[in-house]
Amino acid sequence: MEEYVIALELNIPHWIYLNEQKTEGVTVTFFDANHILGAVMILFQGKMGTILHTGDFRYTPQMLNNNIIFPLKLRNDQYRQIAIDIDHLILDNTFCDPTSNHPSKDDAFRMIVEIVEKHRDHKIVVFMYKSGKEEIVIKLARIFETTVSALY
Repeated sequence: MEEYVIALELNIPHWIYLNEQKTEGVTVTFFDANHILGAVMILFQGKMGTILHTGDFRYTPQMLNNNIIFPLKLRNDQYRQIAIDIDHLILDNTFCDPTSNHPSKDDAFRMIVEIVEKHRDHKIVVFMYKSGKEEIVIKLARIFETTVSALY
């Protein structure tokens, strides 16, 4: 499938042709979704309108610094109507509920480090999905100067 895959940079609009005649196309922009490594939100702009597909993402206030979705000319102190017009929003809302109050990634990681620090004389086993938490394991291994073993 390598011949069909094109690596594209984040935060840069990319024009992609939709036909061989190169008469129709769409602008596609990828943004970091602040979720697992490689997770992105995708902004499509073209004849069909403007579509934002979030996929899984973790909101942080820093996302408002995105100059493509939140252009400087629209910014205001009340954070009202500061985004570009989006015709269709495809939103992953698995945890879009006031009862789901998850800590930030940084806070969650600090909690993990504190737990490991308090139990340095124990063998620590971290259970997780096969993908999505590699960043945590790598950072823990660096902080505690240890190796990582994977069991499947």
